[in-house]
Amino acid sequence: MRFPEQTLTVFHAYSAPVSGLVANAASYRREYRKVAARECEAFLETVARPKTGWREPRVFVEDGAPGSLLRDYVEDQEVDLVVLGSSGRNAIVDVLVGCAAKSIRHEVPCDTLLVRS
Repeated sequence: MRFPEQTLTVFHAYSAPVSGLVANAASYRREYRKVAARECEAFLETVARPKTGWREPRVFVEDGAPGSLLRDYVEDQEVDLVVLGSSGRNAIVDVLVGCAAKSIRHEVPCDTLLVRS
């Protein structure tokens, strides 16, 4: 699937673990944001790019619940399609823990495409 006229957006939502337990939560969250940004950059380095017509994507790295953050972004930016990647965990883990991608599908007010790893 190609969208030659569109600049794609990579939206990476994260939650800083145990941020409520550290002495300086704001500083900890800022540092963890850097970690999340590096993870996103590392992911983008693995993406296969077409030989022509590649445009660097916009990248948003946000702290918070993925579903509500993405819903707000979709509404604010009038997004038509969200492509979600799924980690491909096994069915038992999906039943016990739930699949974030599936829950996000129900929160965003646009078409979604779920891609398994």
